[in-house]
Parts: sequence; C-alpha cells; structure tokens
Amino acid sequence: VSRDNSVGTPLPPFLSVRLAYDNGSPSPLGAYFSADFQLPKLKRTLYAAELISITENSATIRPLGDDFSFDITGFDSNRDLYVKVNVLESVNFQEGE
Repeated sequence: VSRDNSVGTPLPPFLSVRLAYDNGSPSPLGAYFSADFQLPKLKRTLYAAELISITENSATIRPLGDDFSFDITGFDSNRDLYVKVNVLESVNFQEGE
C-alpha cells in the first residue's frame, strides 16, 4: 500500500489493510486460511507510516506523510493476492500497545 501524493489530498487518519489469496470464491477474505500466510511472520517495511495493529491477515496503519508506504513480502508468487484497503477515521487503541 503506498501513495505518492502530488495532488495534495488530505491524508487518511488510518488505513485497514486486509489480505487473502484469491481462490475464486465470492469472498476471498472470508475464505482466508491461516495456513496460507500470517502477516506477523512476513517481512514488513513501513515508510512515513506507523503500524498500529497486525493480525494473521490484516493490519492497521497510520500514515504520517504524503509519500507513505507499507510493503509486505513473502507471499506465494504462484497465487493471486486479494487486498482490500479501507480508510478508518479512528481506531481503538492505547499509546504503547
């Protein structure tokens, strides 16, 4: 997930990123299987962003700059990856969690 913002649109407060392999089902996220991958075990790189939370197949980030990025590597290159990103106005967390 990245943004190279040359237009000057407002920065989203938080982003929810959910992933699953696209297996042809109508709901790939609902068909996620923990043996496929677990995000905490994959290599993640953040630039101008803060990782707020992470689960087996989802993460919440807080963009800190217009050119933020959140990269995850280590997925099976022979499978299609389904990625859904939603803007969140707020999240429930306490600093230091």
